Amino acid sequence: MFCPKCGTQVPDGVKFCPTCGTPMQAEAPAPQPEAPVYREPVQPAYQEPVQQPAYQEPVQQPVYQEPVYNNIYQEPAPQPVQGAVDDGGASTPILILGIVGLVFAFAPWLVSIVGIIVSAIARGKAKNYVARYGEIHGKAKTGANLAKAGLIVSIIMTIIWFIIVIVVAILAALGNADWGDLMY
Repeated sequence: MFCPKCGTQVPDGVKFCPTCGTPMQAEAPAPQPEAPVYREPVQPAYQEPVQQPAYQEPVQQPVYQEPVYNNIYQEPAPQPVQGAVDDGGASTPILILGIVGLVFAFAPWLVSIVGIIVSAIARGKAKNYVARYGEIHGKAKTGANLAKAGLIVSIIMTIIWFIIVIVVAILAALGNADWGDLMY
């Protein structure tokens, strides 16, 4: 016989387990299986639904802020002046450069490259104007638009003049025409 608690083999007739002290019972003969009995299925008892925890807002992570370094040699960036109308004549150079860039755009030969340069300078001055005064208006806006047109036309005309020069050089090399006859 074996102890039901610790599983130690115990000699027959002993009333307590020598290892753990559990009272021993005499083994009863194995019961004979009875005929199965039909039972009604048991309905499970109603259980309250489990409540979800209340919604909590997610924790916001702190936003990294760039450290501020004091540099005595650094000039502060000019702040735009809202609603500024008097620009102290800053719009006049933009207008003049825009007109000159557009005029040089239509110039013959490779002078249209000068139109590209002058128009690019006018566009740069217009960007500086916007940074300083907040918005572009009046003569500065007109000059910026003329510079944009001058830049586009100068690029197109420069490409056309390069093509003309290449075609004339090819025709002159082939001996079909005299260089002077083709140019005038």
